[in-house]
Amino acid sequence: SRTRAARGPGGRQRTPATPVRGRPPDNDAPHLSWDDFIGYTINNHPSPITHIDTTTENVLFELENGALIPAADDLIVDINNEEKTITMNIPEGLFDI
Repeated sequence: SRTRAARGPGGRQRTPATPVRGRPPDNDAPHLSWDDFIGYTINNHPSPITHIDTTTENVLFELENGALIPAADDLIVDINNEEKTITMNIPEGLFDI
């Protein structure tokens, strides 16, 4: 099922910039844990999520290619649990770091 993560202006609900450590973003599926996102892809990037780093204040998605993507709730646009995809509003070139 398709779920919306963050909402703001124009019908989008505001959520905290950084999710509570150990808890996934608010995507209307409170039963999910961070580890449930392993195997998901971000913005159709070919490297899937292989690890979730919750050891720091800012939770990070670690991709198969080694890229680290902040799991900040305000960057997550949509989570599709059926297709195992996360759509994020992230800066250009972040996948290359």
